[in-house]
Amino acid sequence: MAITSLLFHSPKPFQHSKPIHNPNRKSFLAKPPTCILKPNNKTSSPCEDHKLQWKEELKIAHGSDRNLENIDKDDAFFQECIDRRAVDNVRMLIVDAVQNAKTGHPGMALGMAEVGYHLYRHVMRYNPKNPKWFNRDRFVLSAGHGCLLQMISVEFDIEDLKQLCKLGSRTPGHPENTITDGIEVTTGPLGQGVANAVGLALAEAHLSARFNKPDAVVVDHRTFCIMGDGCAMEGISNEAASLAAHWKLNKLVVIYDDNKNTIDGATTLAFSEDVSARFKALGWNTINVENETSNPALSPLPGEDGPTHQPVEHLCGLRAIPRMLVFRPADGNETAGAYRVAIRNREAPSVIALSRQKVLANLEGTSSDGVEAGGYIVSDNSGDGGLPEIILIGTGSELCLCEASAEELRNEGRGVRVVSLVCWRLFDAQSKEYKEYVLPRNVRKRVSVEAGSPVGWREYVGEDGVVHGVDSFGASGAYLDVFKKFGYTVETVVKIARSLLQCE
Repeated sequence: MAITSLLFHSPKPFQHSKPIHNPNRKSFLAKPPTCILKPNNKTSSPCEDHKLQWKEELKIAHGSDRNLENIDKDDAFFQECIDRRAVDNVRMLIVDAVQNAKTGHPGMALGMAEVGYHLYRHVMRYNPKNPKWFNRDRFVLSAGHGCLLQMISVEFDIEDLKQLCKLGSRTPGHPENTITDGIEVTTGPLGQGVANAVGLALAEAHLSARFNKPDAVVVDHRTFCIMGDGCAMEGISNEAASLAAHWKLNKLVVIYDDNKNTIDGATTLAFSEDVSARFKALGWNTINVENETSNPALSPLPGEDGPTHQPVEHLCGLRAIPRMLVFRPADGNETAGAYRVAIRNREAPSVIALSRQKVLANLEGTSSDGVEAGGYIVSDNSGDGGLPEIILIGTGSELCLCEASAEELRNEGRGVRVVSLVCWRLFDAQSKEYKEYVLPRNVRKRVSVEAGSPVGWREYVGEDGVVHGVDSFGASGAYLDVFKKFGYTVETVVKIARSLLQCE
């Protein structure tokens, strides 16, 4: 049994047009009615056939509990059956989309399918044909990994859903308002969407106070937000909720999906507070809704993350913090070395930035001892005492890319050195002799390769070198496709190196 808490600040109780669950009626959640299509011998219109099919489903679902002979399409009982079948279809679209993409986050979208359907079908004032209408109700999915729920609700084409998480598609792994019509704000970092929703509700309050007149209401839309357990754990959501209560934003509704599950297991591993009580203490009106669901099964396959989960700016920001040691290890050897240095270093904080994608356990030439110097030579075919023609400098997962690129250049007869610059601050602290040994000043042809902001790299590649970085936001898609889009391939790195070598 999962609990979904509806949290909102309103002087009047918020009423659903249709109840999410009626305990006095048989639940379709436990066993959805099976659609039986029987041949009809008499001639009838498509509408009549459709109505007969629904009546067959009602008979199967309810037996003799009700006389169905004179049922009308406007009958509430008939409408509830349609709602249930629609929710079933939403869930199957979610399952099919994830199965087709072989990636995605199905759990939250499946669990909240009924809530999302009722919001868009019966509660929200929204027209998918005109998603920019100024007085539409706003919807923010703070738990952005459940984006399929929103994409299906705003009536995406099947062809778009088939392109889920594909590079360049209209259906990225998290909601992106610059790509997809009907998406109010880009979400992904948990809790941020709650703050976005508070901002939208504040804008509505400001506009209505400015433009509404006693005889003319111009602005009166509501803002709805779905947040999950991860959002509830974030400080930003609590701070924003406190402001919403203080400002009395009575057209803001936050729906808390308290499913008590995370990707690591039960929420009790790290979270035990009563979120409903916390919101009530802030000044919100709260309602707890018991929503029958089957035991949720979380997919072990992580979904592809979009630009909100690609921190291109974090490394340069962390490196700018005084005394902070920032490590970006390339494999198991360097990770072990980074941990050893971090544990021994009692004078300053350390950050070990690991890649999400798989990397080699032990890349040939890497060294845990070399990490202590911040940077070191991984490979060099220049010979004893000789200088390389070009130096490729990499960190993290891109060090392997540098090695592969170096091999191709060496096959062309070029002298190439590969350097791992795992921690800038430690390397900067080394003696002039050591830094000259690793990065000789006479080797001016250098290429740095890092999937992040290029800020700061010029110091290590020099004026004649090339900094291969990312100076824009990322993209949604499989990481290999994203790497290819931004030029993190052997072909691109080799092309850059060749262009430098041809300038002799």
